[in-house]
Amino acid sequence: MAELAGFPARARPRKGEHHLTPTRGAIAAPLALFVGVQHIRRFGYRHVRMFVRHALGALALGSPETRHGATALAQQR
Repeated sequence: MAELAGFPARARPRKGEHHLTPTRGAIAAPLALFVGVQHIRRFGYRHVRMFVRHALGALALGSPETRHGATALAQQR
């Protein structure tokens, strides 16, 4: 999805960072939020809570009109 939205893999956010980017029609949503997180093998319950807090905060600042969201976890290769 990131590449379809014009977001190159090498520019993915680092742990604790995020990027809110237009999807350019790659999906129905006009924007996609990419959040850098802990390696998936070390991504526990505490990290899920931190991820959600980070994502909601980023959306509140960058796209306060957001009313729906979906998540997907993907391991970076």
